[in-house]
Amino acid sequence: MLVRFQPGVQVILTVKEIINTIEKIRDRSADRPEVRINDGFILELMAEDRASLHIDDVAYQSIGEKLAILRNGLKGIVIVLKNDPEFQKVEVVEGISWIVAIKPKLLERLGFTIDNDSPDAERARKTYKARLKNSVIHMDKRDIEPSYAYISKDKLLELYE
Repeated sequence: MLVRFQPGVQVILTVKEIINTIEKIRDRSADRPEVRINDGFILELMAEDRASLHIDDVAYQSIGEKLAILRNGLKGIVIVLKNDPEFQKVEVVEGISWIVAIKPKLLERLGFTIDNDSPDAERARKTYKARLKNSVIHMDKRDIEPSYAYISKDKLLELYE
């Protein structure tokens, strides 16, 4: 079951409902396939074996709601990785963001590794900065140097399946 929170509303979806919804919510106009997992996550296919996780700013949520969004979003990612043909070869889910920079312990608690010195971090940083011009990132967050986090598909399955 995936629990999706919105301000004042809780919706419980079954695995079957999530799978049936994947095609409906896929953004076909994007340069790369992407799936909105819940109010907190969007998963974007970057390469056949690599997906990028976009974490929405959920500042209006309580700490408990934020953690529920994140944990249930990770369960939703497992469902996508296992059932969506475009994402089945993904071996690593990565993210680079100001959120990782200011909350590294949170991402580590969820199973991610923080590594700002790897070649993958440099590649992701270049993509992040190129997209920043057209981003909806809050103006006060744009000057924060982003940090890079990743988790293997195997670890995701171990923790969230």
